[in-house]
Amino acid sequence: MKATASKPNYASVMPRPSEQSEYKVRRGDSLWTIARKHGVTVTELKRANNLSTSTIRVGQTLTIPGGSEERHAE
Repeated sequence: MKATASKPNYASVMPRPSEQSEYKVRRGDSLWTIARKHGVTVTELKRANNLSTSTIRVGQTLTIPGGSEERHAE
C-alpha cells in the first residue's frame, strides 16, 4: 500500500469572518487587556486591525479575530 500525506484542512485553522466580533474600546482598556478578555494575542489583535502601534482610543471599534463578543452585565 502506498502511504499518502493528508492535506491540511486550512478551513479549520483560519478563522471564518463569522467567527470575528467587534469590541468598542472603553476607558482603561489596553490591547493586552482586550486580548486577554477575548482569548487572543496582542499580535493577532494588531494584525486584525492593521495597527502598527499599541495606541488605541476610547470609542474605537476593534475587530476581535476568531473571538466571541464579550458580554457585559450593565
